[in-house]
Amino acid sequence: LTIQSSQLNTQLGETTTRSELTLIILSSKGDRHQIQIPSKSSIQSLKIDNRNTPYDFQEGIVTLPINPGTHRYVLEWTEDKSTFPVWKTAHINVGKDSINHTIKVSTERNRWLLFATGPQLGPAILFWGVLIVIAVLSYGLARLSLTPLKSWQWFLMLVGMTQTPAWMMVCVIGWLLALGLKQRTADQIDDNYTYCFIQVFLAMLTVSALAVLVYGIHQGLLGTPQMQITGNGSSAYHLNWFADRVNNQLPEAKLISVPLSIYKSLMLFWAIWIAFKLLDLLVWGWQCFTEGGLWREPQRNKTSVDNNLLNPVNEE
Repeated sequence: LTIQSSQLNTQLGETTTRSELTLIILSSKGDRHQIQIPSKSSIQSLKIDNRNTPYDFQEGIVTLPINPGTHRYVLEWTEDKSTFPVWKTAHINVGKDSINHTIKVSTERNRWLLFATGPQLGPAILFWGVLIVIAVLSYGLARLSLTPLKSWQWFLMLVGMTQTPAWMMVCVIGWLLALGLKQRTADQIDDNYTYCFIQVFLAMLTVSALAVLVYGIHQGLLGTPQMQITGNGSSAYHLNWFADRVNNQLPEAKLISVPLSIYKSLMLFWAIWIAFKLLDLLVWGWQCFTEGGLWREPQRNKTSVDNNLLNPVNEE
């Protein structure tokens, strides 16, 4: 008897977990084969080649009737869902080493997935790596001393912006740095045309940055967590793992999640903080914007000035 492939599909519900185990079994003779699933499971059906088949289930042991040849076995069952933050796929023993094992987990939309682990090839949650990059970036931005923001304030602002596209975060960073740079170099700008161009550019950049921040608040309060889950065809609510070789005890996938209300509460705190901080930044930004003058009249060329000075002489 050879198990050519196996696949465990699990769907998390509010009160129960529904699992489906598919086995492709090759056998040279008729026999009976036992597999083990959680003892408190409630079996829904057993199908062999898409045909419902009677089953024997006692104390977590399911006995499969084995027919010669290659056949597809599908066993479905449900379990009471665990309410703990840490959840694992069902403990399954197929009674024999096998190859090509796949795990597919459909998560709940009212949970905030924080971590996910499993066999060899599976999803990666990139958000935590992004968080490290933001921490380093925040420290560097504070060291520039172009803005009144401290390291932790930069970090808090940028963490909230992770729920938006990356270019929006760059827009906000560029806006604040441009204002600080303008304040520092305003006295060094001699050409009035250049100065006016900078003022127009800063005004447009300010409008764009404010629109981005408003969108970030909206996305955080009304959107879903963007944890940047990728790998092996996985997405935010569908996680996939694959192992080419497994022993009789199938590997398990583990998820750590918390209620979505925690994410919403954190984003509400961030939205309130950014609203108050933005008032201070706008006052500081206006000071930067008006440093060196709100506007400078373009200089007339020297020839025009000289002609005006000579005209009174010619008239005499």
